[in-house]
Amino acid sequence: MISSDLQLADSQGAALTVGYTVLYALALVPVGALADRADRPRLLAGGLAAWSLLTMAASKARRSPRLPVLAGRIGGRHL
Repeated sequence: MISSDLQLADSQGAALTVGYTVLYALALVPVGALADRADRPRLLAGGLAAWSLLTMAASKARRSPRLPVLAGRIGGRHL
């Protein structure tokens, strides 16, 4: 669906998926450590707000170079 909307080739769509997955996995380690130390309700509220704003920004991406950057930030901002 994303690939067709952005008119991406199969390799570009795969690169987008792999990039998002890797950035998300790398972000989980520091965010997990932060979750052990921080006030969890505030952490959840901040993460939800950041995720919502970045998801909205990604939905406005019309060119393929902007989408991986926003998608990486969405995955990396679950604070």
